[in-house]
Amino acid sequence: MESQELLLLNAEGFIPGPNEAEEAYLERIRATREFFEQQEGVFPSHYWQWPAEQLRSLFDFSPRWCAASYSTKGLAPWQAAATWIDVKRIYLIQLRPSRWVSWMVDRNEILAHEAAHAARSAFDESKFEEFFAYLTSSSKWRRVIGPLFRKPIETTFLVGLFAAGTLTQMLEIFTELVLFSQIWLFAAFALCSGWSLRLMRARMQMERAAKRILPFLRDPVKVRSVLFRMTDEEIERLAKNMPFEPGSDLRWQLIKAAYWKEEHDTVD
Repeated sequence: MESQELLLLNAEGFIPGPNEAEEAYLERIRATREFFEQQEGVFPSHYWQWPAEQLRSLFDFSPRWCAASYSTKGLAPWQAAATWIDVKRIYLIQLRPSRWVSWMVDRNEILAHEAAHAARSAFDESKFEEFFAYLTSSSKWRRVIGPLFRKPIETTFLVGLFAAGTLTQMLEIFTELVLFSQIWLFAAFALCSGWSLRLMRARMQMERAAKRILPFLRDPVKVRSVLFRMTDEEIERLAKNMPFEPGSDLRWQLIKAAYWKEEHDTVD
């Protein structure tokens, strides 16, 4: 592909996945645009103004082809939204239509968060995925605490532990049976503590990786944009000061064309 075409697609949020072939990349773009046109009109374009500006500022892209709709199908009771990705990498952002979602979380933030996931739809990474997505929040609290959970199953499991602890505590009160409800609550606390340490470690790795590549970028302000387009393994190697050489696949062709200094082929 010509570098200019790749840069234009990058600006729209079409980011090649790790080792994604050019044919697969172009087919994914075609399918995504076609699916978007089928869904167009569900969300007015002005809904995307704030999310687009936020994502451009953080990660150097503005989503133009994100299909979105209101539905509760498949969402857990505590989920405000989700991004669904099928085998062809077509994605659909789903938002819960309930009023409490508007009160608890702003629609703009939900769209920005889910569009960040959509832009990385060709990635199969989990370590830093929520870290990137929660950076789009205007709330410092959500930016800090939000990435605590890496997978939906973790949230479900924690909610289950709290529910079990509450239920057994109620049974102890009303039946005078000793059911050790504190064990469930202790387990939930231990899990949260472990996930908090995991989050702190991931955040430090991200900061170390950013500092290491900073001298190799044409524009230091774009460091988050580069990390956003990297894999978990690449970020970890940079953070550990391990030998690192940019790849040659389509994704790295994009990174080099958009952000990398031409004279630097390796990160010392």
